[in-house]
Amino acid sequence: MRYDAVLVVHRRYPQKKVLLVDDDALGVHAVARLLGSLGLDVTISDGSDAGALLRSGQYAVAILDEDLGRHGSGLRLIHEARRARVPTSLILLHGGDRTPPGLPADVPEVRKPHVQPLLDALDAALK
Repeated sequence: MRYDAVLVVHRRYPQKKVLLVDDDALGVHAVARLLGSLGLDVTISDGSDAGALLRSGQYAVAILDEDLGRHGSGLRLIHEARRARVPTSLILLHGGDRTPPGLPADVPEVRKPHVQPLLDALDAALK
């Protein structure tokens, strides 16, 4: 049996910068390629330098994985960005069945596997 996936791509986003933070090297590069195909300028971080990159304020959107292994958590980065009043829209990726405790209500969460929900959240954040 064969299954074909259909992705609904809402639009292209030329010149928009996205910070993609995930310690899963294989997964992050696949998502980066997808986002790049939408015209986005994607910066990848494994989490080690994500705080500094996020505080730079140069990104329209930051997509943060909840579990960054030895580099902490995307949820921590979200709270740090809020305290620093970073003007970047934030999206949290996670593999859990429930909303992570402490996630601000206005931050979209995307559960893995995440391709279509991620595109939908990105589209809403870049409008």
